[in-house]
Amino acid sequence: MKTYYKGLKPFLDDLAGRKPSPGGGSAAAFLFCLGLSLIDKSLNFSIVSKAVLPAQKAKNHKLKNTISVFADLKRTFLPFVDKDGQVFDKIINSQGERRKALVRKSEKMIADMADSCRQAISLAKKAESDIKNNIISDFNIGCYCLFVCLMACLENLQANKAIFGTQNSNIAKIKKYLRNVGNI
Repeated sequence: MKTYYKGLKPFLDDLAGRKPSPGGGSAAAFLFCLGLSLIDKSLNFSIVSKAVLPAQKAKNHKLKNTISVFADLKRTFLPFVDKDGQVFDKIINSQGERRKALVRKSEKMIADMADSCRQAISLAKKAESDIKNNIISDFNIGCYCLFVCLMACLENLQANKAIFGTQNSNIAKIKKYLRNVGNI
């Protein structure tokens, strides 16, 4: 197996450091992609390699479609690990209308991630019954990561409201979704 800690260490050190970014938004984006990847692993291991029966072929098709959607989401949101911090740095160093525009940009990124998180949780739940028992723990951990990412999006929007005085309709939407989703 490869070793990954050296590649992650600079990010984790910066995350722990005494500077504004990276912060919660960057961590949420990383957690989102981590959750998607764990669910992807469980989907890939659950594909029947020599599907003969129509039901097996249909299951494989559904799982592969979900994998494709998750790949698109990871391509979109992995850059947010850096982008969130870059935008926040600009917010901190701006004033007036420029700052307001950057806060709106940041909140749109967060809201987009929250919407995609809800989409991913929904797709994962639809695939859950097709996951093999020997890989279900990775699936569940991936779902928990998505749930925590969604909570992180809510926390970020609430922090922006407290710090910058913004009003964001996504806060209520995320709270409602979290109440409805209950236990993952």
